Amino acid sequence: MRGARHDRAGDGRGRARGGGRGGDRRPDRQSIRRGAVSDPGSSGRQATSGSAALAGIAASPGVAVGTALVLAPQTITYVRRTLRSAEIEGELGRFKAAVAAAQDELRAMGARSGGSRNEHSIIEAYLLMVADETLAREVEGHVRRDRRCAARAPRPRAP
Repeated sequence: MRGARHDRAGDGRGRARGGGRGGDRRPDRQSIRRGAVSDPGSSGRQATSGSAALAGIAASPGVAVGTALVLAPQTITYVRRTLRSAEIEGELGRFKAAVAAAQDELRAMGARSGGSRNEHSIIEAYLLMVADETLAREVEGHVRRDRRCAARAPRPRAP
């Protein structure tokens, strides 16, 4: 019977059998079932029917069992325009405000994390990246010299 729950040996446990692919079937979601995470050196190609090998860097050693949510890469869009001289200081102000907002958001996330040592370490690393003076100087240089928007500043020029 489609969609019925089938119990193992009458113990009340079991899994639902839907006859379909199950899960979230939105086009931006990919179902990963019975897959193994491959070595970073592997190609990351489809392994066997119903499974997939994922290439990447493991966050921790071991085997993970559960539902995987594979997110599609997102494209960041920004306006590609040359700033006028009068807009440069305003753009730098927007950049500094964005850095401050990112720092505030990260600190709030750290406060909500419940004190987990691992989460705190990750958030601290992000805070250090956001506050990096070398990056800030590079962005400021691109804004002043090339008259680029701050969002576009650290990117290489298109040929």
